Amino acid sequence: VIDVIAATRPTARNLFFALERMRKVLDGGGRVDELEAAARAVHAAEAASTERLSEHGAALIGDGWTVLTHCNAGPLATSGAGTALGIIIRAHEQGKKVAVYADETRPLLQGARLATGELQQAGVPVTLIADSMAGHFMKAGRIDAVITGADRIAANGDAANKIGTYTTAVLAKAHGLPFYIAAPSSTFDLSLATGDVAEALAAVAGSLVALGARWAWRRLLPREVAGRWTLWTSRDPLVRPSDLAARAALALSLVAHEARTLVRRAARPEA
Repeated sequence: VIDVIAATRPTARNLFFALERMRKVLDGGGRVDELEAAARAVHAAEAASTERLSEHGAALIGDGWTVLTHCNAGPLATSGAGTALGIIIRAHEQGKKVAVYADETRPLLQGARLATGELQQAGVPVTLIADSMAGHFMKAGRIDAVITGADRIAANGDAANKIGTYTTAVLAKAHGLPFYIAAPSSTFDLSLATGDVAEALAAVAGSLVALGARWAWRRLLPREVAGRWTLWTSRDPLVRPSDLAARAALALSLVAHEARTLVRRAARPEA
């Protein structure tokens, strides 16, 4: 069953993060109730991470901003508040006047089918646009920043996200706009030194995921963020390439500790 689930989305590190924990319980002779407790613990830890991530990110969203997002990184795609959309929705909840342009995100239209609906449900003004329209709105001065999520992040900061993210990053760089990637610690894959392997995974998955996005993070992000990409995480508001590996390792260990704690609590008999 674990292998079948893993095959449904080979590029998503978060999925493997959860499945690896299920396999450890299973290999240890875990019973069904122990598997359920472990699954609930992972879900709770991930939900808490996206809540913290949303708080960190919302603090950096300006009042009156219009944000462009690509694909869907809201509650439907995560265990809690969402990543990119979680930040936007939290800023809206704080009373900031935030509007969104959502790329339709071809070919599977996650932006059109999912992101717009989640934003509408949260009361955030959203306009659906074709992927090819982003540059026009940037040139017209109608976009203040770009925020996306990520499927997988390598140890050196390379990232993989849905196809079209690279194009969006190029446009953001050309128009001097900040480009942010928001991801919980479970998205980090420290077993990958670079995004080259993520690129191979994308090819296996039918090229529906943007290839190793080091260009989007290191080369194409604007000088407004000190010439580097900026990442919102659940533990630290900002992470830079020079300390990504160390902070990612710390974040992963902390999340694992949270999960173990929740598993122990769930396994305790009720008083």
